[in-house]
Amino acid sequence: MVTVQLSFVKKVKLLNNTKSKLTKEVLEYIIAYIVGESNHDLMRYVKYSFPSDTSQEGIYIIPSGFFDAEKYMIKEDFPNIQAVTVAGISALFGEGKMERHDEYIILYADIIATSFFLISRYEEYIRRDCRDVHGRFIGKESVLYRTGLLQEPILDQYGELIRKLLSDLGKTVINVSPGFNKILLTHDIDIPWTFPRGYFSKWKTVLKEQVAILLNRNKQYHQKRLYIIKGKISDPANTFDYFIEEDTKLKLIWGDIFDSLYFLMVCKKGEYDFGYIKEEERTKELVNKLQKNGAKFGIHISYQAGADSDKILKECKKYKDFMGENPKLSRYHYLMCREPEDFYKLMECGITDDFSCCYADGGGFRFGSCRPVRWIDPVAMKVTNLTMHPLFATEGKLCRKEYMGMSFDEAVRYLKQQIDKIKKYHGEVVVLFHNTSVSEDNEYKLREIYLEMVNYLRGIYNETDSHL
Repeated sequence: MVTVQLSFVKKVKLLNNTKSKLTKEVLEYIIAYIVGESNHDLMRYVKYSFPSDTSQEGIYIIPSGFFDAEKYMIKEDFPNIQAVTVAGISALFGEGKMERHDEYIILYADIIATSFFLISRYEEYIRRDCRDVHGRFIGKESVLYRTGLLQEPILDQYGELIRKLLSDLGKTVINVSPGFNKILLTHDIDIPWTFPRGYFSKWKTVLKEQVAILLNRNKQYHQKRLYIIKGKISDPANTFDYFIEEDTKLKLIWGDIFDSLYFLMVCKKGEYDFGYIKEEERTKELVNKLQKNGAKFGIHISYQAGADSDKILKECKKYKDFMGENPKLSRYHYLMCREPEDFYKLMECGITDDFSCCYADGGGFRFGSCRPVRWIDPVAMKVTNLTMHPLFATEGKLCRKEYMGMSFDEAVRYLKQQIDKIKKYHGEVVVLFHNTSVSEDNEYKLREIYLEMVNYLRGIYNETDSHL
């Protein structure tokens, strides 16, 4: 026993001689997030240090050195980071081992550093050269993807383990009840209609489409446009009644747990931006229709503003002029939240919640959790007031070969599996389906995939007695 104590003393001295960048505010927030809101009174038993006195009870998470001043924010060989696993959980730092003693438990897997690494978007600060053609961080280059952890809510798994260990130490723990904190089916309005109002009445338009068909210039495309102009088929972009019908089914049973969110663009026309806000009357009609059916709105930040964050403030002012209130919710068009520090532009505009945190090249839990979390600034080392919501799937990435490349059955199975994981940890179901993606002739049958998901969520409600 004396030998063990001397070992601890040596480790404590080593730790005390190393200055850490980690602040008390950030550490306490991470521990509180892991143990869960119902167990905040047990936070004092979770310590990020070596045990200086072996008689002190609690869980000791051993620092891996991630926050050491001489190492912090120094570029590392991220692709070679290997996850460590212990007691059913994986971490990006530390060692895969745990020691159990009568009064205390030592966990060598550094779940604090891992949580910080993900919540802060630390990797994106360091790897500025890891961007795609649109300037977005490449998900398939991320540590989470490379270690096979992107599809797992590992921070929520940490909470489950810590609560179990606290219970093993004789503490009264309130465990998480299966269910959902929120179900948020979100829709980006990129292109609300195929043609501007009055376009159908122009005879030159009809003639132009007919000539293109006769010359066999992308005949199928122009034939479809002509049919829309003549009213033979409905506008494939106008699928809002479908969303209203299906989303209302969930609202009726889940009540306040469910929300249908739409993100509205207010920008001028650009290479990647439709610029529909210029038809103010028509856009207002659409907004009023959706709001009448219970929808909530946020701002859809344009591609242009994603590339130049100084334009975000102007768009938020235009949103306020149009909607009569400042935006509180946001999502970037093309998921163009390119640099972590751009989040400050959102907060400057009064935005409190962002729904952009999904890698643009695939789904998963980008910040390692299925629960909303406040972004941590890794440079200022502080917890900000911006809440990130766990967007785990975007419909456009599920089936296309260049992204996740799933078949219809695989996509449906994936959504159900992820929803089950979220249910286990009482998290948020946040998915994105565009109005243009659920047209009846969509080649990937995304309308049917959406219906499968809605029916699955209805089935979960019907099979359980506790919906909260």
